Amino acid sequence: MSMDLASIQKAAWKVFKDGILFHQPHRFMTFFQDFFDYVENSSNYQGWVNTTVGSSTVVITDERGGVVLITTGATENDGVQLQWKSEIFKLVDKKRLWFEVKLKISEKTQSDFLAGLCIRDTTCIAGVSDGVFFRKDDGNANIDIVTVKNTTATDDDDSGEDVVDDTYITLGFHWDGNGNISYFIDSILVGTHSTAANICQDEELAPVIAILTGAASAETLHVDYIKVIQER
Repeated sequence: MSMDLASIQKAAWKVFKDGILFHQPHRFMTFFQDFFDYVENSSNYQGWVNTTVGSSTVVITDERGGVVLITTGATENDGVQLQWKSEIFKLVDKKRLWFEVKLKISEKTQSDFLAGLCIRDTTCIAGVSDGVFFRKDDGNANIDIVTVKNTTATDDDDSGEDVVDDTYITLGFHWDGNGNISYFIDSILVGTHSTAANICQDEELAPVIAILTGAASAETLHVDYIKVIQER
């Protein structure tokens, strides 16, 4: 049975209260990138694996709170995918998980983007075998909610919400540890996936953010933060 927004917010508050106020952070795994800096992976430490197509760039820009700015090249399908080096989360029974990202894209139609948790893959937008994520396709402004397992087992739905040019949105999902993934856009519940065969529980997953331009013009993606919290 899926949870409503009030129940999920109450559960998230319990995570904060138990983990911080009662000094039990060991009960939760927390990944939080506020983009005060940006560290790419090397052989010596963890960081983002940057897969760049064309003359695309990644920089920390001047904006309150820390923001990473990804600018694509000016050839169609130029872009950047950032994925954490290691697959550090897994959807397992009885271990709730919260994901959230705040971002904005410069052009709502002529672009693709993806944000969520996926198996390690250098071309997640083109098609990834396992993951749970938000995606917007070139040619429309629809924000899709996707769960996929072993490539062919997929729930892929239009959330009913659209991207607006150069306007921040918050995308989040909640795994309740009992077969349900609820998706939220700006704190509004937009859909729930509960088909067990389509939810990847047999692979570890890594945080990922990606953008491609859909035309012969450079587009930008600003990401304010990305966070994942899961019960141990």
